[in-house]
Amino acid sequence: MSMRVRSRKIEATPTGEPKTTPIPTMQIIWTKHAEERQQQWEQKLDITCEEIEAILTNPQKIITEDNALIAQSMRGNGLLRIVFADLGDTQKIITLYWTNQISRYWQE
Repeated sequence: MSMRVRSRKIEATPTGEPKTTPIPTMQIIWTKHAEERQQQWEQKLDITCEEIEAILTNPQKIITEDNALIAQSMRGNGLLRIVFADLGDTQKIITLYWTNQISRYWQE
């Protein structure tokens, strides 16, 4: 199985000030399926790898559904959902999709 591995430093404080101390790097692993889904959504709605990783590192909400973690954020008139596994300092993207069924998935 082919996987893309990327590392990204998350550098933000709660006040939005730049961090001055070193922080650990979070590694993001993409499964082949997740890569394929991202390419499909990029063609349909211009959803880039960078956008997916930005949402994964700073989602509006993380929920647990059927023992899966889902990072989600509003995008346009819909919701972008990223199913992932948290492996400590590594996050593995399983799949992702955009939906306009916000009320079905977004609960306060």
